[in-house]
Amino acid sequence: MKLGSISKGFKKRKKGVKQALKSLGKQVQHLDNIIVNQENLTDKLLHRMTPGPEAFGQVLREESAILFPDSDDLDVLKLETKKAV
Repeated sequence: MKLGSISKGFKKRKKGVKQALKSLGKQVQHLDNIIVNQENLTDKLLHRMTPGPEAFGQVLREESAILFPDSDDLDVLKLETKKAV
């Protein structure tokens, strides 16, 4: 085998490795974009599933109505609920 043919083979392999790395870089970037999109979708879903403060107020009113049916004052209900805990 001649040195020139070894050198050509090495250059071909080097070129092939560069192309493979370039392709892998594109695939990694694509997968990274997919992950970011999935994280954003998950955040949006969790945000929709997390009740706002008005929902907690409604739950407090409903629980208070059950525990203290004769009381209509929400502040009194909060105090009574804290005492009950």
